[in-house]
Amino acid sequence: IFQNLEKAFFSYPSNRKIQELLIVQAFELGKYERVKQLSTDYVNRSQKDERIMFLIALSYYNLGEKSESRNIINWILQNSNKKNVLSKSYELLGDISATSSQKINYYKSAIDLDPQNAEALAKLGITLYEGDKTDTTDLTIARIYLTKALMYDPDNLQIKQTLSAIDRRLTRKNSLTTLLPLFIVISAIFYVVFRFGSEEDSLKRPE
Repeated sequence: IFQNLEKAFFSYPSNRKIQELLIVQAFELGKYERVKQLSTDYVNRSQKDERIMFLIALSYYNLGEKSESRNIINWILQNSNKKNVLSKSYELLGDISATSSQKINYYKSAIDLDPQNAEALAKLGITLYEGDKTDTTDLTIARIYLTKALMYDPDNLQIKQTLSAIDRRLTRKNSLTTLLPLFIVISAIFYVVFRFGSEEDSLKRPE
């Protein structure tokens, strides 16, 4: 199919539909450099499909050209009204971002637009988990997002492994929270018993 589309596009380079089909095929085959070549002309067309533009942005991201990817995403955000495309665009902005706080904000925006975006749910959960593994609140919230992600993507091994890690960490924290007060109470009881026991023994001793 790809080779046939290449030939068709060579014969009809002004045909937008053929160009779009070729971009889709190139992307699916992982030919990101070819997508980049085709995008040079496509992004300057007066009519263009935001879904194709997203594939172009994702191709640039996969090639490590984050700045160009961000520019195309910004165009999508200004020109698209498709919630699924906008959701994936915010998700990609989260991937591009350098800080955890930026990632969290973009992933949340993606989920607001599409609550069933499993990838954004998983990425948000994992980012929260990796941010502060000592914060019980963040761990609990991360667990909620990852559990939702697993509903929509039940075979995702990374989600399952992260959930298991969170559960182990929360179990340890809950154990410490429960056992520490208990240890203090028992220690206090032993102290009182020992002290008063010693006093009683001293009172019972003959003069």
